[in-house]
Amino acid sequence: MNRIDFNREAAERITKSLRDRGYKAEGKIAVKTLEPSAPAQVGAPAEGQPFEITSWATRNTIDMEGEVVIPEGGDVASYFAKNRNLFVDHEYDIMKAVAKARWLKMTPGGWLVRGALINNRENPYRNQVQALAESGNIGMSIGFEIMDSSPPTGEERKSYAGASNLIRAWKLLEVSYTALPMNGDCQSDMVPVVEEPKSMRRVIIL
Repeated sequence: MNRIDFNREAAERITKSLRDRGYKAEGKIAVKTLEPSAPAQVGAPAEGQPFEITSWATRNTIDMEGEVVIPEGGDVASYFAKNRNLFVDHEYDIMKAVAKARWLKMTPGGWLVRGALINNRENPYRNQVQALAESGNIGMSIGFEIMDSSPPTGEERKSYAGASNLIRAWKLLEVSYTALPMNGDCQSDMVPVVEEPKSMRRVIIL
């Protein structure tokens, strides 16, 4: 199954579940913005604090299907900001919900997400995510509904040489930890934890 079909089926499942519960999307969240920063940060938590991972959820680069997810086109408010669960490999059973998003930040280079792993050491999926993160081998991938897409214009091909399609508007449904992200630039490297950048333009407040 390709990503478009996967995202469509995921959107249908989530939409049906929300409708069954009488959910209606409404409201907005506050937005500021952030300058580009280190793509992935992993750090040992203080005693009693959750293990946190900061990584790229999606990048403004060409993925394995020749597509580019345009950061500015993302709608994170309609669904994701109200759920915030982070999964493993786009599987949505209760054991694969291994973390909660602390925040999302949009930069010109893509979306950053900071997640706190659940405090359940008996969950093997949660433990494997931490082990991979500590060794610098964790990636992230997004599940989303495509709202608008089209091939790049002649001018856009200068920035996205080789891209077959630009996803210009999209609704974020979920973010997953994975060892094989669709966009290879979302594969993290082990880097030291640093202070958050002080120069911010847009921040998604969850």
